[in-house]
Amino acid sequence: MPLAAGARVKPKRLGWGREGANGLSGRELQVIALLARGLTNKQIAQTLSITPVTVKHHLSHIFCKLGIENRLQLAVLAFNQGLVAVSPTTTFSPPGRS
Repeated sequence: MPLAAGARVKPKRLGWGREGANGLSGRELQVIALLARGLTNKQIAQTLSITPVTVKHHLSHIFCKLGIENRLQLAVLAFNQGLVAVSPTTTFSPPGRS
């Protein structure tokens, strides 16, 4: 059933079930954790020894399972649900600046 114009989809809460959080696989949880740390698809792929295309497939499945639409929503959800934590020593450097 299509959504009405302006309707919003509420993201699902991460809850542990038989297959993991909302049916997420272990690999999908790894992808979420790396994405929430700010890694690009290419960096995630290198870290997990998979291709960037595979990362895109994982993200597509994650978005569908959690009812979200983009990377920002996924990162916020991961932090809010305690999947990743902010370290007090975490610093942010904009691209091109060190």
